[in-house]
Amino acid sequence: MTRDKFLKIRVTSDELEVIKNNATGASSVSDFIRDIALKRKMKKSGTAPELIRAINGYGNNLNQIARAINQNSGHLNPDTALDLLAKLEKIAKALDNLRSR
Repeated sequence: MTRDKFLKIRVTSDELEVIKNNATGASSVSDFIRDIALKRKMKKSGTAPELIRAINGYGNNLNQIARAINQNSGHLNPDTALDLLAKLEKIAKALDNLRSR
């Protein structure tokens, strides 16, 4: 089978040295990387998609809070400040719950 496709990756100088050192038993760095990539499977991330969505949602809420503060030049009336504080506390509790899963 002819290998006619090209794969290009970026690595740091240090990473390249580690790869070259690890590939000393192989006939080439390409053979070494190909062998590893074709024979080993990566473990899937343990982070559930719904957890990632929840964290993104909390990040959006934080951005909305920051925007509200910035639109008022950092000056908030007491009611707005208490409302934002309550939202921040809710986000903090939710993140603690997510972290403890």
